[in-house]
Amino acid sequence: MIERLLIRMARWAHRPPSWRMVKFVLALLTALLAVAAIEKWVGWPEWMTAERIRPGKIGRLIRQKEEAAPATRDAAPGERGKQQEQAE
Repeated sequence: MIERLLIRMARWAHRPPSWRMVKFVLALLTALLAVAAIEKWVGWPEWMTAERIRPGKIGRLIRQKEEAAPATRDAAPGERGKQQEQAE
């Protein structure tokens, strides 16, 4: 492992990266540090927090959405109006 790092450092010493690549890496590092600082001092927004969903829960969520959706979705276009009139 150390040998690889030494070889990589030797390559960089003989062929340093372009100034454009150095600016890109510094900009990326600055952006990452800014996000980390905001997260540390302000906190992580609740809407960006991922929830762990168990495999069986996905099917239940889909079924709940289908049950909550109106039944007119499955009807033919001409029958939708009739079903809506009957519901009123």
